[in-house]
Amino acid sequence: MKKMDLIRLFSISANIRFFNIGAGFVTTILLVKVFEVKDFGAYAFLLSLLTILTIPAVMGVPEIVIREVAKLTSTNKLEELKLLFKWIRRTVLITSIFSILILLIFIYIY
Repeated sequence: MKKMDLIRLFSISANIRFFNIGAGFVTTILLVKVFEVKDFGAYAFLLSLLTILTIPAVMGVPEIVIREVAKLTSTNKLEELKLLFKWIRRTVLITSIFSILILLIFIYIY
């Protein structure tokens, strides 16, 4: 890959990141104007709770995917790549169900 291609891809990625940050900031300002203080507090609390619950659901999968897909595609092991994606789907599904159960228990208690 050429140096200019890497610079172009980095700039695209950085622009997407900056757009997401800006959109989140504008959304927060609009929600502050629309919601009352109590409602915005509940929204912020729920959003932070959901963010925390995504941590066990992801479990480092993006890093594993990047490393293993690069390794398996370079060695042309497509069958193992299919098994990897099957494992990823199963793992994320199980940990997501676990996170949802924790959330439901939390909601039931409070």
